[in-house]
Amino acid sequence: MQADRVLKLSEDTETLFGDLFTNTVWDGEEVPHCLKDFIYFIDNYASKVVGLRDIAKFYRENKKKTLLDQLTVSDIAYAVLVYENTVHVWEENEEMRARLGAAADDQSGKAEQKYHIKKGTRLPVFVSGWTDEGVAYLCELVKKINKLWSDKAFMDRLRGDWDEYAHTTKRYSFRKVTAECPMSEEELEDDDDEDLIFDLPEDKDVLDDHAEMPFPEVGTANSGG
Repeated sequence: MQADRVLKLSEDTETLFGDLFTNTVWDGEEVPHCLKDFIYFIDNYASKVVGLRDIAKFYRENKKKTLLDQLTVSDIAYAVLVYENTVHVWEENEEMRARLGAAADDQSGKAEQKYHIKKGTRLPVFVSGWTDEGVAYLCELVKKINKLWSDKAFMDRLRGDWDEYAHTTKRYSFRKVTAECPMSEEELEDDDDEDLIFDLPEDKDVLDDHAEMPFPEVGTANSGG
């Protein structure tokens, strides 16, 4: 599945969802823009942490639950970290491929990952490549999202708006997700692949060299949700 738009980072802090973490009122009639973006992000990006196969399996076993019940706080925080870390590299690759075509594969861009060492750097065994700043930022994101998850007003609003989003987009029903997953029930049971790969619009191959960056316990931590 490919996202049909790329969420922009704030100009001042180069982060996603700044208003989401500072807003304290969630009972207005209109969905706040930051919450719309957050729901879109969960659907199109954070869902990649667990992958379509695991989502399909989850829906088989929990037909009355939603993706919000499957994703943990750590999953969402990690997805935000990866996105903010890499989005400028993705955008530059997309622009280069649109301008140069296949020749872009032989070109090196100027954009760099924000919280990860440079591509091609040789790493010791069992070292992830994330910088200390990146690890600290992930912990900060987990705390911020945990705070939201403990806010009943926010969670009631999130679940209500998620249900409306899912109904409007016709996504995340058991039949829909299962139909999109090209695996048998036996394959779903046997498959434990949790690689994180985000897709930009129009070109699913652009990100293969950049988005697969493992971090301990992603997809398995139980920090919230």
